[in-house]
Amino acid sequence: MSLAALTPRIVYTGNGSDDTFDLSIGGVAIVFDANAYIKVQLKTAAGVISTLTEGVDYDINPSGSIDAYENSIYQVVLIDGALAINAELALYREQPFDQDTDIPLGGTLPSADAITALDALAQMIQDLGDRTDRALMKNVFGDDFEVGGAQIKNIGDATESQDA
Repeated sequence: MSLAALTPRIVYTGNGSDDTFDLSIGGVAIVFDANAYIKVQLKTAAGVISTLTEGVDYDINPSGSIDAYENSIYQVVLIDGALAINAELALYREQPFDQDTDIPLGGTLPSADAITALDALAQMIQDLGDRTDRALMKNVFGDDFEVGGAQIKNIGDATESQDA
């Protein structure tokens, strides 16, 4: 299998009529090995976030389309109808951090096994890259936080209820 270098996450904004959303970015599939690796969160127009449950709130179905890397594109279909106007639906992959491929200590290594193991590692790196891109991080000196190139200094204890 070939994997595109992509962010394994996409956010859709509701228009009040769509209830089916591709697990792809620009026609390139978000590749996953099991439905349990796909997470779906809903943010209402009022800003309330909830995690949806497969089989209760949505289903994952093949779309019948194939991307340029010959990966099947799947779709998330909301069970209760269309995504409300200005609500947002986040679809993302959360690859588990384990290695299920049995690799022999000696002898030959089947190429299919090697490719499966390398694809799993690539998916883990993509997921971590996506999380890191959205994280609040300290600068290289470890004394100030940076967000989008701007520094956050003088962080103290919360003094008001809305403070972090």
